[in-house]
Amino acid sequence: MFFDFLNHVKMPNNRTREFGAWEKLHSMCCAAEMNARVDPDTCVINIRQALEILFSGLYFDAGYRHLPDTLSDIMKNCKTIQGLWGNDCSINPFYSLKNKANEIVHISKEELGGRKYEIRDRHADVATACELTIMLYNSMIRLFKIDRNRVRKMDVDLLPFGEYEVIRRIPKKRYESIEGNYKYFVKKDNDNIATYAYIRPFLNTSEKTVFSDRDMEVQHFFKNMRSANGIIVGDELRTSPYCNLKYLKYDLHENTKTLDEIAKELNPYELLDILEQVANGLSRLASSKISIHHRGIRPTCIFVSRFEDGYEAKLGCFETAKIDYVETSIETVGNWVAQIHKNNVYTHPRLLDKPDHDNREWEAGDVYSLTIVLLSCLDPSIEKGGTADSSILYDDFSDDFVDAMEEVIRAASLTQMPSMRDFDDILLKELRNGQN
Repeated sequence: MFFDFLNHVKMPNNRTREFGAWEKLHSMCCAAEMNARVDPDTCVINIRQALEILFSGLYFDAGYRHLPDTLSDIMKNCKTIQGLWGNDCSINPFYSLKNKANEIVHISKEELGGRKYEIRDRHADVATACELTIMLYNSMIRLFKIDRNRVRKMDVDLLPFGEYEVIRRIPKKRYESIEGNYKYFVKKDNDNIATYAYIRPFLNTSEKTVFSDRDMEVQHFFKNMRSANGIIVGDELRTSPYCNLKYLKYDLHENTKTLDEIAKELNPYELLDILEQVANGLSRLASSKISIHHRGIRPTCIFVSRFEDGYEAKLGCFETAKIDYVETSIETVGNWVAQIHKNNVYTHPRLLDKPDHDNREWEAGDVYSLTIVLLSCLDPSIEKGGTADSSILYDDFSDDFVDAMEEVIRAASLTQMPSMRDFDDILLKELRNGQN
């Protein structure tokens, strides 16, 4: 945790003596850190409580015995304590922090002498909670004279998601519908057992939940389908009811990365094996009751784990998926698909002409996308708008395979493309040829 420097922290004006309330202060600051992204209201309450603990502790450690009723009066007395506020530290940031927190948190004194913290009329958003947490962190470092070279710089995009610590942040690529600039690979320690996950943020407002809602709809079906083996199943990370962001979480292996992160490390047949696994997973999703088409396949939504005997690939990020379910009508997100995938090199242009297509056309769109993924992993210029030229395959694959990929790219209509099952057979045949 970022605030772990508070463990056994020394007094600012007496470096040989521990700060008396360090344990409570550390606990409350860590609570603020953990809540900033998932429960902004509680985070701001935690920050306000941390200020109470901090200044009450400084007050008592300075020899005062009768604690004033308000934080302002406690801070006023602490302002005069000799040695606390040197040239490199001022009490002003703490006043600013208190005032900003008070705009959100209402504090009242109960009959038994305890203090009650409640949210005012407006709720905190994630940005505000993160901003105040960073203010608290930097102010504590200055007050306790912590060497900045010994602590991490706190950044909004490095704050944890509840119990999940950010291991690395991954820049958002084009055509992704997530909120913000990053996706996150995270870790949670539980009784010395580490679990890993991939988190994608979305807006949680009435007009902006279409993408996350659709992914969650798809996940519901996957959990009840025997054939969803090639699919990475996700869950919504628990947040407070008033949190303005929601997060979709995929449980992963420690070494899992998305295809765009490792494409340069793969030889052509390793790449082909990964795409065949994805095609095989998609080909098994159709049944007599339901058909699910991804409609947004790209390297960033193919998750790859490495094992001693090779790679395991799973497809995720179904926020623009098409669901056809015979037992009930499901609202379409076709117009949103056209909007988010405008000028997307992985999406067949004919799919953007109009929002309505039949299942055969949507399936063909996924076949086309996988073909472009293959080409773009071998020639990254394609993703930036370069020409999708199948001739780059001749150096590594058979003529028959290259011809099959060329037919997909140049097909005059979506109905002329192979089905996903046939496409999987083409990939599998080439893989077997490469092993001989």
